[in-house]
Amino acid sequence: MDDAVAVGEERVAFAGLRSGTAALTWAQRSWRPAYRTGTEFLSVDLPLPGQTTMDDIRAAVRRLLDRHESLRTCYPVTGGGERVQRLLGAGAYDLRTERLDGTVGDGPADRAAGLTAELTGTPVDHERDVPVRVGVLVRGTRPVHLVLVVSAFAVDCWSIATLRQDLAALLPGGEPPDAPPPRQPAGMAGWEQSAAGARTQEEALEFWRDRLAEMPRTLFPVSPESPDPAADPHWLCRFDSTPTAVACTLLSTRYRVSTGHVLLAGLAAVLGAHSGVAACPLGLIVNNRMADPAAVGSAMLYMQEGICAVPLGDASFRELALACRSAAMAAHRYARYDPTARDAALAREALRRGMVPMRSCLVNDTRRPATFLADGAAPELLRSPELAGEAACRWQPYDMNLPGVDLFVTVLNRADTASLAVLTDTRQVSRTDVTALLRGLELVITQAAVDDLRLTDVGALTGLGPPAALSTWTFVERSWVNPSSVERCLRATAGTADVLVLPADDGGRRSLVGYVGLPVGAPVPDLADLHARLTRAVDGVRDAVAPGHYVVCAGAPQDGGSPGAWRRLPVLAEGSGREPALAGRPG
Repeated sequence: MDDAVAVGEERVAFAGLRSGTAALTWAQRSWRPAYRTGTEFLSVDLPLPGQTTMDDIRAAVRRLLDRHESLRTCYPVTGGGERVQRLLGAGAYDLRTERLDGTVGDGPADRAAGLTAELTGTPVDHERDVPVRVGVLVRGTRPVHLVLVVSAFAVDCWSIATLRQDLAALLPGGEPPDAPPPRQPAGMAGWEQSAAGARTQEEALEFWRDRLAEMPRTLFPVSPESPDPAADPHWLCRFDSTPTAVACTLLSTRYRVSTGHVLLAGLAAVLGAHSGVAACPLGLIVNNRMADPAAVGSAMLYMQEGICAVPLGDASFRELALACRSAAMAAHRYARYDPTARDAALAREALRRGMVPMRSCLVNDTRRPATFLADGAAPELLRSPELAGEAACRWQPYDMNLPGVDLFVTVLNRADTASLAVLTDTRQVSRTDVTALLRGLELVITQAAVDDLRLTDVGALTGLGPPAALSTWTFVERSWVNPSSVERCLRATAGTADVLVLPADDGGRRSLVGYVGLPVGAPVPDLADLHARLTRAVDGVRDAVAPGHYVVCAGAPQDGGSPGAWRRLPVLAEGSGREPALAGRPG
């Protein structure tokens, strides 16, 4: 009976569904460690049809659990130490019911946020619990609003619209959806271990190796001056810009690309102006459903990182947007891989180049559909002087560390403006620089919409340019490198104070030569071992790469170490450290 609706908490059992155990999928292995703790959630809330009862809600949730197996999967660790996914055929989820008292400020929309906070206040125990919790708001004797929260280790942000759509369809008055999507997490893991999965991964790894060869060490080699060691370094900047949304929409139509490609072009333009590199590296959080028709309509964790390096040079903004479209499409095609195999490829590339490129800018476009405001876009907004360049940057501390990522840019799912959330570690990129980049992004995109822009004009338009410190550095391996930092790392690795690092020409390519002076009787290091240890040492140093060539000498110059004096010393060993010793030396 309706008047029997009780408030409080209950455990709602389910049974009779498919069960089984499988390995983790590539996406599950890739996801951030913070999500595995069970403290990060995604949520759905929706008003309920007038005739809905609590039994209707329980029945709809049960059918949702049957339809999307990720919602009834736990992730225990086996006796061998391997985490697996275990699909539960029977179990229970938490259901919390609260009553609205009818006072001002106690409507469903007001209380839904509070109910969501209550449901997510306790971590999910992924060892044994299902990752879903349900809340219901009741007015009088009738359920009027439903909230569903799911651990971010079980589903991704692209799943939210699917869950909202399916849940509404399963409630009274809806049209029940078709058969469940054929691609479920356990089946995904099986496909990844198949011959087809192995081919897909090898193609992805080959693509990654090619892109890594084009990327600089970082776009932010110069760390901010004297950051406050007592301050929280992790900050989130919220940037909302209607002119950017209007300009992206106009340019999308004009160039026949997506608004996301226009936004990537704007990011590449300002990052290139700031860093002075020839190709801008961008990481993309990729929704792999796009490459897998069997997964369309699935609520699961199916996102991985893609990679691209966008050439800059003297291109027009239109040419850059088209290049971003091509680069993004390729990144999406080759974003399915085992992260362990990807990391091994990174390690091999690190030894070859003497460094691992950092993920200077990682972009996650969460819009669905991926549009801003196509209807009613007003071009006159672009010419409003009080708007251009004046979008506010709102900052707040944010407790999430993303190792190896300088800027994590999330394009939020807003229909009325271009809304970006930028996470940064201010020990690496200052808030001042982030603000300048975001305002420069708005200027570049809005100016391109009014009158096509060339990348060589971006610096003058935005005031962005490489840091002054780079004038004393050298440009090698597509990166700005401080030879003094390389010498510091080489001294510590070789165990001697007598070192010199010089730029040199290596067959038309700029490189570094590292000289090491050994005292009489000291053992001569194996160059492959020296290079491997130095590559690990520079991994945490933003302005250093390992030399392309090593020369180990007997003794050290007496005159303070001029290049000519080092070249006259007896040579004990010489080579790249990457292959058998070379007969000659660059430069």
